[in-house]
Amino acid sequence: MRSSTMLKSAVRGFSCLAVLCLSAACVNQIGDEDVAESNIPISFSAKVSKASTVTRVGNSGFEAGDRIGLFATMGGASIDGYRYIDNLRLEHNGTSTLIPEREVFYPEGDGSLDFLAYYPYSQAGVEAGSTVIPVSVLADQSTAENRSASDFLVATKTGVKSSSAAVSLTFKHRMSKLNIELIPGEGANLDEIYQDNPKVIVTGFYTKAHYDLKSGEVSSPEGKSDIVVSGKWKKDSDRLTGKDVIVIPQEADPESQSVVIEWKGILYTCPISAVTLEGNTQRAIQIKMAEVENRTLAGIVGEVEEWGETTKQEETEGSLQTGEVHIAALSFGTSSVYRLYNNGRTVAEICKEYLVSEADEIASQAIVAYPVKNEVTDLTQGIVLQLIGQTGEVHGGKVSWDAERNTFAYTAGTSAPVETLYLDEKQSIVVDVKPETCMKVNVVGYRLRDMRAGKLDTYSVVKIGTQYWMRQDLCAVSYKDGTPIERQTNLEDKVTGYFQPDDKDGIRFYNGEALLANDITPDGWRIPSTEDWTKLKKYLNGKAGLLKAASSKWEPLDLGETTASHSGLTGFNAYPVGTWIKSSHQSAYKMVGYWTMEADGTLPEQTVFLTGSDEGFVMSSTLSTRGDYYKALSIRCVKE
Repeated sequence: MRSSTMLKSAVRGFSCLAVLCLSAACVNQIGDEDVAESNIPISFSAKVSKASTVTRVGNSGFEAGDRIGLFATMGGASIDGYRYIDNLRLEHNGTSTLIPEREVFYPEGDGSLDFLAYYPYSQAGVEAGSTVIPVSVLADQSTAENRSASDFLVATKTGVKSSSAAVSLTFKHRMSKLNIELIPGEGANLDEIYQDNPKVIVTGFYTKAHYDLKSGEVSSPEGKSDIVVSGKWKKDSDRLTGKDVIVIPQEADPESQSVVIEWKGILYTCPISAVTLEGNTQRAIQIKMAEVENRTLAGIVGEVEEWGETTKQEETEGSLQTGEVHIAALSFGTSSVYRLYNNGRTVAEICKEYLVSEADEIASQAIVAYPVKNEVTDLTQGIVLQLIGQTGEVHGGKVSWDAERNTFAYTAGTSAPVETLYLDEKQSIVVDVKPETCMKVNVVGYRLRDMRAGKLDTYSVVKIGTQYWMRQDLCAVSYKDGTPIERQTNLEDKVTGYFQPDDKDGIRFYNGEALLANDITPDGWRIPSTEDWTKLKKYLNGKAGLLKAASSKWEPLDLGETTASHSGLTGFNAYPVGTWIKSSHQSAYKMVGYWTMEADGTLPEQTVFLTGSDEGFVMSSTLSTRGDYYKALSIRCVKE
């Protein structure tokens, strides 16, 4: 549904008048009953209850394309018996009008009708002799369309007699809604939390059930899942608001249900109180944000009647620890690699990576889990939790890497996407059934921490093949031993240093003289050798576009040339920052050049360039065209 077409008022009626084309009455026959129709058409208007206006996509009324199902029975009858109108589809056309799929008329005489309508429309409707309809919410409510599709509204109107006036149907929400509010705790800052844009999911909630249109009761809940919340954060006085999630009415269980927040690359858990989540109500979950060691946050749960005014609040203790990892909570924003820690030891790793193998006919982004023992990742035991963008039961496969060849053997999966990961007491990764004893873990985005001369820089990490690369260019202003690297402006001076555009604080170009003068790499990392680049190039079949940042503007080197592909599927995030030529920043948006250093500490004659014109890797000289001083290029380090 499109927010641009939403009604502006909180309550806005709309109506539809069927055009009478028949001059004679007809008979509506359902089951064994015959009811004569009059020549008076039934028209409808609809609105959402004022007390529950913040429900659908635009917190307003219905929108173009919205479909509503309608039942009508003779006065006092139930829909499990004779239905005068059976699951009639009404559709809003964008001009405040409901269009029925066929014309309908009042019955003859003084009889009245009882109307029951619901949203969203289901073609299956309600089986004959029943009053129950299946309802569900989507596991990913991050889009406006999915959020609205998770809503379920019902309207009733009884004792309606034949009239030219529209039948006014007031819809109420039958799902429950949780509003997430983040309140800065000790040492936390509201503006910083807002900038960090924490990702939120709720875990362990039922997503399917049956709703009785007669009694209003929800039964047979099933399909527990993690649910990604909807909305965008906004600053509201002393807190962040704006994110919510629609859930099936159910009994909340603090042992199995919680709010999981990814903040600064770390997963935090806030348990849900043992409360009843009723239909047409909302609860505000107020979570105090603080960087705590046990990764567990305390919250306050408040109830809001009819999605209107707050009536009560109750406090919940932050006592739940992380025994399960919910994949939907991982944004991979701070890093493409997460590490799972138990008592300070790394026990597993979850990577968002690009799997490509012509032999196994696979080329897909994937989320893969690997066990880690003694701080060494076992790349032979990868479990493919999800093939991103792939539908069907193709997930849960196995990947075993050959580190020397930088290739893998792949066993295709046969399951739906894996949503939850556990570690059992033996430190084995389990994805199918929750173990009786789960290892408690902290989930943290893996970032390279580079401390030099009292200044800490952090860099995201990405796994490509068997290599681990920095996901950002090096920005050091001192060597590993703390010796300053001076900023320079003129390459022809041949002075050791870095070069930086005046308006680009995050860009550093280093001349070759700077690399040869001292060790510039972070501990445990190195400037890639020719062999490292060759291994990367071979794994990607020479397709440099897989490394180029898709979100950036790339331009060809010369006017009239076609811009090369830049899908960025590996997550390497190469940006076309240009280079430094003589005394100025040149070729921005057109290229990036990366340094190469051999194992013996020498600089080769050529190094790697990625350009906006070339589909492949470009090798070019490390020396200037004059040949008596080195170029100034970017640095990406690879893990040793």
